[in-house]
Amino acid sequence: MEAESGERRDRIASTLAAYWERLRGERVAPRRSELDPSQFTSALEHMFILEDVAHGPVRFRLTGSAVARTMGMELRSMPMRAIFAPEDTSRLDDILRDALDHPASIDLVVEGAIGQGTLILRPLTDDFGSFTRLLGCIVFDTDGPMRSGNLRIKSVRFQPLTENKRASAAMGLSEDQAPFTPAPHLRVVKTSGTGGGNSERKPPALRIVRTDD
Repeated sequence: MEAESGERRDRIASTLAAYWERLRGERVAPRRSELDPSQFTSALEHMFILEDVAHGPVRFRLTGSAVARTMGMELRSMPMRAIFAPEDTSRLDDILRDALDHPASIDLVVEGAIGQGTLILRPLTDDFGSFTRLLGCIVFDTDGPMRSGNLRIKSVRFQPLTENKRASAAMGLSEDQAPFTPAPHLRVVKTSGTGGGNSERKPPALRIVRTDD
């Protein structure tokens, strides 16, 4: 039974992770405005979006109904650290900062009163390209309610994200260079002036000659 619950958690979380992966393509992360909930309906109740608030903790921007039901409260505008046990809040803060600042995709196994849960975090950018959001999903063995503020972190998997090299070429940041062809040599040749009967001697004229050697 426990194995079946674990498979369910992983299946739901993987649905959202796979959608995020397709959406980002060859970029580091997709934009928040590109999300289409109709593309991950099986994970919709379990998803949430976190917002990086300046000079404050990372907070819930919105949550699916299963997340609110499990935590027994509406989480909108609350810091994510509020659902974790005090012993793990500092560690969580570091994980959230890593996901946004480096950036990275992060998978966690968490544990609460109703059993183990799978929690994933994937970065999102705003329309200016800044990493200000995290797309997340949290699924437990059961959907029963539990008291918020007692989640513990059991394990963390951290995956740094980089832009695919093919994306840079597509954007014109890398292109084939034309072969270098040396220019023809130029040399200066002095020619005598035609002074005639003038008393002042004219300086020699200069003539530029093109050569191919």
